[in-house]
Amino acid sequence: MDTLAFTLVALAAFGAPIVALNYMRPILLTVLRQICDAEGGAEFWLRSAYLLATSGSLLLTLVFALGADGIEELVRRSLISTLIGVFVTVGFIAYTVWGQVTRPALDQAKLAFEAGYARAAATAPLKG
Repeated sequence: MDTLAFTLVALAAFGAPIVALNYMRPILLTVLRQICDAEGGAEFWLRSAYLLATSGSLLLTLVFALGADGIEELVRRSLISTLIGVFVTVGFIAYTVWGQVTRPALDQAKLAFEAGYARAAATAPLKG
């Protein structure tokens, strides 16, 4: 593989996750600031996501894309590796944020159910 092809593949693997996270950055910061009470917590998690996405995509590309026969195969493998890295990172972020967002709603629903069940049990006539 020539140096130019290697450089372009590495830049694509590094740049695609940055583009994806830049797209998500405004809404992700808003959500993270609501979840994280600590000063700078949202920025920390966003920067961690950038590092995970770029290093993951680059690692997948270096492991699976290099050694391809021909430029077409190299491009195909590098695109697949990069997209898998971006997909896994965005999926991980969405899964983690979803769990934090839905947990308070589930806790409130559970409390409401238990309160309603206790009220119904207290007012039910005793059989016996």
